Amino acid sequence: MLSVLGSLVVLPAIAGVVLGVIARGRIARSGGERSGAALALAGIAVGAVVILLWIILAVFTVVAIHHCHQIGNCSQTNAN
Repeated sequence: MLSVLGSLVVLPAIAGVVLGVIARGRIARSGGERSGAALALAGIAVGAVVILLWIILAVFTVVAIHHCHQIGNCSQTNAN
């Protein structure tokens, strides 16, 4: 379930970065005919931050699971 939610967050972030870079290039080549450079930059920045946070969370999760297996305390609790 979490991997599905993670994909729903990361895929739009990747699209935001890619499309922001494409938009900035088109705006720069338009010679002033197109606007929106700040919005494209915001898409790049927000997308990059989300991707960075997702990577940090993924690394933290892998380290936590590895540590859990090393100490042998990987019991799952059922929060009912």
